[in-house]
Amino acid sequence: MDRIQHHDGACGASLLELMLAVLLLVTGLLGFASSMVSGQAMRRTTGEMADANKEVANLIEQFRFECDQGFDAAVAKYMGATFEGNRLPGNGPTGGAVIKTNIILDENKLDPRMDIDGNGNENDSSVAAASLQMAVLSVRITWNVVGGSEYSQRSVAYVARGEASAAGAGKKSETEPSSASITLEAGSLIQSNALTATINTDTDLQVVGVTVNTTKSAFLKEIAFTGDKVFSMKSGLPATGTKVTTAPFTVPANTASLFNNFTFAGSSDGSGVPNMGKSTITVRLHLESGQSVLFSVDV
Repeated sequence: MDRIQHHDGACGASLLELMLAVLLLVTGLLGFASSMVSGQAMRRTTGEMADANKEVANLIEQFRFECDQGFDAAVAKYMGATFEGNRLPGNGPTGGAVIKTNIILDENKLDPRMDIDGNGNENDSSVAAASLQMAVLSVRITWNVVGGSEYSQRSVAYVARGEASAAGAGKKSETEPSSASITLEAGSLIQSNALTATINTDTDLQVVGVTVNTTKSAFLKEIAFTGDKVFSMKSGLPATGTKVTTAPFTVPANTASLFNNFTFAGSSDGSGVPNMGKSTITVRLHLESGQSVLFSVDV
């Protein structure tokens, strides 16, 4: 009678190969799942950062508007204040993001340093709020991310005392917005130290000044519109948030008009290149009528 031969070695090898194959498959699936989760988390984080930038930009614009109405009252209101956003979840009273503001009174904490009370000294450690010629608003927004942890980011804005006072007799106050509507065209973008924007408006705009608000600290160096420089300085640059008087120019209605760039510097002497990426830039065009109109670009 023939004996049945058992090939234990071959059988063991086949089982080992199967186990290795299963292990590799599971490892690949886990890696794929991990990459999917990471990609979703990255997209969610990018969206949250964009919403946070919009929250901050809106609050800064509101602060600038209130400074127009009453500089000292606005400074007092935003000194050590807490607000609540509605775009992101957080620990606010109604479940929104927490936005804390303060007015910086120590010139040594400013980067670059500035003479915010106009006394010729950039090293004052305790400027009286009533003496401020430039309000430096610090904004920190904190919101909840998935898992219950918190994330926050800080921005700074500059608003000069009396930057948008009422126009002369017979003209409307600049705090009153124009009824004109501006559409931002495709191709508008923020680069390392400049904003390029193409806009379209439904009515002719006679522009005599510009205020640029940014969520990152910078100084305004140059503005060019349709190839012509309408504002340019070599030194003593105004901080963003300060109204600058431009050479008068017209933005024609129903025509795609190009701001070749708003060029920014890192300090008031024009040196340094600020990184304006991942920021919100809001531009207020001051019109000859005494009104103003806004547009903004987010990255």
